[in-house]
Amino acid sequence: MEEIVTLGQLPPMKKSLWARGIVLQFLLKAIKVEAKYNLRFFSVSASELYQVESPKEAKVFYDELVEYEFCGDGTKISRALYQAITDMDSVDATIAARCLILITDGEDYQIQVPPLCEALAKNNVELYSIAINPKVPPLLRLISTKIINV
Repeated sequence: MEEIVTLGQLPPMKKSLWARGIVLQFLLKAIKVEAKYNLRFFSVSASELYQVESPKEAKVFYDELVEYEFCGDGTKISRALYQAITDMDSVDATIAARCLILITDGEDYQIQVPPLCEALAKNNVELYSIAINPKVPPLLRLISTKIINV
């Protein structure tokens, strides 16, 4: 199901810095009004949902991004993905094709593969995973349309 793209030997850095850098690239597109995003931090639990489609909203999310403490206790990836699917329905249920971008270190190895695959397919969601981990977890490979590995 998935295609893996590896970006080669990148300098070692804290995973949270990689994640922040990737999100900043998305925020730049919102600042230039080239894209709109619905963003949410996940760790052990979920933060509020941020809708980012203007420079002002990008600034609000940026301020949160800089201050956000990644706890390192592992992300419940299944819970995060189910919440993201629910968010998509609550924000705009009329979108025909949906894209979900998961930025993860992949340290949750309890991903519920069959139910997640079913939920993604039922809701017409393509999952693109950005794995900040030298080894992409096998379970993440099963649910992702495409994986970028940094």
